[in-house]
Amino acid sequence: MPAPKDIKQGKKVDKAEVDKLDKKKQVAGLKEEPSQVSGQFRYDGWRSCPYCGASNYCVGMDSDVYLAFRCWSCGNWFRA
Repeated sequence: MPAPKDIKQGKKVDKAEVDKLDKKKQVAGLKEEPSQVSGQFRYDGWRSCPYCGASNYCVGMDSDVYLAFRCWSCGNWFRA
């Protein structure tokens, strides 16, 4: 896991927005970085949960839009 200063902060998602999320298209934050297959280039990285502060490894982030992730520790949704 990277040093805390290298982990970017996620953005809180309010209850109304959480209710609108298509949960099938969202992903959970991971406690550990998964092993990568050679040749795969995804925008992945560590994000800090804005609710509990846990570090989440977020896979499949998009540089143009924020995606919703569920914290592995507290279960709250946040955007990264």
